[in-house]
Amino acid sequence: MLPPDDLDRELAQSLAVDGRTSATSLARTLDVPASTLHRRLQKLLTNRQIELRCDVAELGGWSLECTWTATIPLNHKTRVLELLRQQSGLRSCMWITGSNNLRVNFRVERQNGIGMIESAVAEAIPGLAPAETIVYMRSHKSMGWVLDRDGRTTGEFVCPPLIGAFERADH
Repeated sequence: MLPPDDLDRELAQSLAVDGRTSATSLARTLDVPASTLHRRLQKLLTNRQIELRCDVAELGGWSLECTWTATIPLNHKTRVLELLRQQSGLRSCMWITGSNNLRVNFRVERQNGIGMIESAVAEAIPGLAPAETIVYMRSHKSMGWVLDRDGRTTGEFVCPPLIGAFERADH
């Protein structure tokens, strides 16, 4: 893997400031062809030199975060996905390997919201229940716009270096 160059760093910095910027706009801003930008972005993502994520401010009313895992028989997969799509607090849904093959992350307004989601799924598919439920009282951002206690930006921005950008060559 080649170390990041100036264009890689500029691309990462631009995405860190506004991850919703279109590829066309990024290419124009960085003065490179769109095809070059797409190749570079794909390289950074594939090599895991950058990661994209979304943090939600608490002002949205979603004060708790919940992760649950469950074992879903393949014949119930479609129905479970339909139910999960109806949940407004759904952040992510992943099919994984192992005995608990589903991992779901939610944001809920209050603790009883977790039970309501679990009940809706169990009612639609009797006998189905999460194997594990994890509740987070607060999640911390890893980088980006620094937030105040209410989840609003302070105007301060922190951009981490590209992953592996400062690794020494002798390691």
